[in-house]
Amino acid sequence: MYKEVENKIKEIIELFESNDSIKDMISLKKELLEDEKVSKLLNDYISNLDNPYSKECIRIKEDLLSNPKFKKYKDYEEKLLFILMQVNHKLKNLQVEKSCGL
Repeated sequence: MYKEVENKIKEIIELFESNDSIKDMISLKKELLEDEKVSKLLNDYISNLDNPYSKECIRIKEDLLSNPKFKKYKDYEEKLLFILMQVNHKLKNLQVEKSCGL
């Protein structure tokens, strides 16, 4: 069973690596990190996270999300996170089934 799970995980990783959306997400991340304005906003946002509800922090977040590339990246990130949560949930269920079968 362990070998089957390991093979499926490798298969999932390969699917992620070959997925066009993930490739686009990686490319967007590189572009965003090279963009001085976005980098500055990200650094400002991180430095203001001690008070995430401050007007300054909210303004910075709005500025970031008004950038179409950043918005697209965040959309990809949200979708990927949801998929990973589903995978983790299924893996956790497999572990529970395996431990109950001892």
